[in-house]
Amino acid sequence: FQESVLRSATCLVDNAVLVKRVVFPIEVLPVQIAVTALVHQMIALALLLCLMVVLGVPPRPAVLALPLLVTLQLMLTVGVGWMVAALHVYFRDTAQLLGVLFPMWFYLTPIIYPSHLVPAALRPVLALNPLTALVEAYRDVLLHGVVPCGARELWLATVSVAAVAVGAVVFA
Repeated sequence: FQESVLRSATCLVDNAVLVKRVVFPIEVLPVQIAVTALVHQMIALALLLCLMVVLGVPPRPAVLALPLLVTLQLMLTVGVGWMVAALHVYFRDTAQLLGVLFPMWFYLTPIIYPSHLVPAALRPVLALNPLTALVEAYRDVLLHGVVPCGARELWLATVSVAAVAVGAVVFA
């Protein structure tokens, strides 16, 4: 997510020659960046699944939920990518601002710590972060063998669809 959004921020400015002189749908640029980063993630995920088998922890049937999670992640990434790409055209410091915001967002997302270690008073704030739902869903599928289906995933799906819709409007 971070790689895609950071690269999407500058994709229109970096490809100004293509944008100005060649007729093609420029909304493809952030999508291409998101798909490229997703390919890297899929390679890492395949290696993780192979490592799990080698270590004697075979993936459970819950891994069949991964395509849905990947789709939601891609939608969220593309939507935010479209927004920051359009914003960067007018405000050239957007990429630098994102470079400052993403490390904070990383620590506000339970990636390197489980969410149950967060004080109970702060958990509702943490739950507003759509990446919290995504990370927890990946963790449920890969580590616990549970298919995630609840309010958290509904929130992720809602935010992902909204991000694509708002991103498309802002980009246009």
